[in-house]
Amino acid sequence: HATNFYLALLRDFDSSPQVGELRKRMDARITCAIASYHERVRRWVGERSAKAKENFASVLSAFVLPANPSALDRDGGAASEKARTAFSAEYTAFSSVKQGGTFTRRAVSLPAFTPDPVTQLAGDLRTQLWARSMENERAIQQLFKVAVSVVEEAIVHELSSSSGTLLSKARMAEVRKSAEKRSWETLDNQLSDHPWAKSVPLYRSSRALVQTEYLEARLNAFAAANEKRLASHFGIAVDRALAAYAANRSTIFMPATEADVDAKHTQMASASKQAMQQAAKELADTDAFGLALKRLVASLADAHSQLTDKNVELWKVHSDEATRCALHKNLEAEKKCRFLCWYNTVPWYHKATARRHLSECFAQSPTGQQMANPLRTRVFEMWYAKDMAREAAKVGNRFTVLFGLFAAILCGCLYLCHFRRSPAYAHLPPGGYYGQPQYSNFRPQAAQYQPQQQQQQQANFQFQECNPGPMSGQGMNLRRRTKYFGA
Repeated sequence: HATNFYLALLRDFDSSPQVGELRKRMDARITCAIASYHERVRRWVGERSAKAKENFASVLSAFVLPANPSALDRDGGAASEKARTAFSAEYTAFSSVKQGGTFTRRAVSLPAFTPDPVTQLAGDLRTQLWARSMENERAIQQLFKVAVSVVEEAIVHELSSSSGTLLSKARMAEVRKSAEKRSWETLDNQLSDHPWAKSVPLYRSSRALVQTEYLEARLNAFAAANEKRLASHFGIAVDRALAAYAANRSTIFMPATEADVDAKHTQMASASKQAMQQAAKELADTDAFGLALKRLVASLADAHSQLTDKNVELWKVHSDEATRCALHKNLEAEKKCRFLCWYNTVPWYHKATARRHLSECFAQSPTGQQMANPLRTRVFEMWYAKDMAREAAKVGNRFTVLFGLFAAILCGCLYLCHFRRSPAYAHLPPGGYYGQPQYSNFRPQAAQYQPQQQQQQQANFQFQECNPGPMSGQGMNLRRRTKYFGA
């Protein structure tokens, strides 16, 4: 149209048309128009893309956080796909309109986009959805954090109601069960507004955290404090029971028979154990009570042993006449031994003799006649361990010296006998150290001379056997040497 109009204008003028210059100017104007057109298209695409992202952001903001992660991903993905499809359809419809120029003989295309607007929009929508999911994840973590803190407070409150009191094993089990029930109920109540919360992985990890870090830790600390209080309580009870036993022990008149001492001890020990049982009451199933009872029984056993030893010591003191009589008989038995005898050499014989002497003296003593045989045995053991300790040590030392001397003599005799029986040169190789050939080249010669040496030694031996000589001792020694070397 422009070229025809130009030619029509110059039809009445005597001038040649410059169509080439006209086309150049038209191309320059068209190039500027195309650039402006491309800029407007880019702006339009940007506006439509921003509008789609805005609409998608409003869809995501409709989800109240914390929200169900599965629902957010599902609904957000559907909204993103819907927005991408709408934008793709609008962009495809716009790009299908063809605009061409007849003068320039070329079609005007859309500007080049890198990347494609639809692909770019899809990526931006996925980024928006991921950012909203991260915000939702942080909100869920904060939700569980608040719930766990509330559970911790509930556990502390549950245990504080029973703190400071002595609890048995049964009561401790009830407290543990109640605390566990209270903690799980509190956690579920905190998440009751979000039914989907029990299906997320964070719920299981939060339960494990509550179980290990809060519930078990608090219960273990509570149980340790309870055990400490129980140990202190039963320690005081044991001390009181032992103090009562010590106060009642002075009522036993000694020396007395072992039956009387045992009966009195049994009575006082039973009273102490009953006092311990009364102090325990419903706490008898605890470990602290078992340990305290064992300590009480061990202490009462030690007290009974001390009481028995004291009674035996008093009987020994009252049996002074019998012990002096036994010492006198021991001296007489020692005088009968000049240097060595069974009494002053063998420890168990010495002890048996002293026991027999004391028993004879008990039979002659009025005090000894009041004692039974087991009590006499205890008195003898104490008397022999204390009053006869020096004499018993002498006998033991003498026995050790004599036994060692006898063992040394016996070993010497056995060594000499063995030395006389074994040949003096049995350990030497045939031919002695220097007769053995040192190199393999001389082995045939050594084998050649060995039969001659053996024949000569056998002949000498037969000669000595037949002619022992005028002196039998020399002949015997010669035969022995010949036999050794012949071997």
